[in-house]
Amino acid sequence: MKIAIIGLGYVGLPLSIQFARSGVTVVGLDIDSNKVDALNRGQSYIKHILQQLGIQRIDEAGNGREAISLIEHEFYDLVVTDYNMPEMDGQALTEYIRGQSGQSSVPILMVSSESNQQRLAAVEQAGVSAICDKPFD
Repeated sequence: MKIAIIGLGYVGLPLSIQFARSGVTVVGLDIDSNKVDALNRGQSYIKHILQQLGIQRIDEAGNGREAISLIEHEFYDLVVTDYNMPEMDGQALTEYIRGQSGQSSVPILMVSSESNQQRLAAVEQAGVSAICDKPFD
């Protein structure tokens, strides 16, 4: 079976993921080529959204360990992270920032599709400033 999902926003992207996880071949279509390019590279399109909001300087890390390296060398006004990342998850990154970094009070926005309430509660306990469900437009 092969299906096409038109629009990869709030509804389309999670629907596409569910179908793909169940073995269905999914083609996702969206008018925003930047969003589609990011998804094809396996990246989030959050950077694109932040740029649309006027944020000009955005540093990216591929995982939590890379984020720590950035945080050790730069000061930030905001950290946006996911819960599920390779090598070090968002909870461990949050715990590092709050307990070991030189910028323990920086706001941390976790953008995640994590649905396990115990994990989300642990992340809140670790010190995230806010949790936002993804995907979002």
